Amino acid sequence: MLKTNYGSIVNADQHIICNTVSCNGENHNETTNHVFTMYPVAYNHYKEACNFRSLSDLIGTAQNVKISNRKYISNLFVSLTSKPAHESLNIAMFTKAFRDVVHFANLNALSIAVSWKLGDTQMSDELWEKVVDVIENIANRYSHLQVFVYKI
Repeated sequence: MLKTNYGSIVNADQHIICNTVSCNGENHNETTNHVFTMYPVAYNHYKEACNFRSLSDLIGTAQNVKISNRKYISNLFVSLTSKPAHESLNIAMFTKAFRDVVHFANLNALSIAVSWKLGDTQMSDELWEKVVDVIENIANRYSHLQVFVYKI
């Protein structure tokens, strides 16, 4: 089930905070910067993955970083680069990574938080609608799974 909450995702009560990232070790997404500031261990794991794994190994994966008991930051590797004027999200890779997060959440009875437009203020409404469709199609397979979209 998909629900909307208002507020910052960094303060989400859900067990998993989805954090979309690029595979090149750079981020230009405001939400990602807030998540990494609030949870530096998630940033450290992200940088380590970017430094020691190939782009093809990272793209489309979810890196679940344990923050505390039943609290995770899930770094979703959804693009090869985050440079302006380049594609900030590959919908097929988002689908693959989000499916991994949902599988992890389902196995561990965890809830999920996702930021509005995945924190990308430049994302088109059309692309966001595709993302929402992906989230709903995957999450709706599990009637007990709760996914919250955080909108400021």
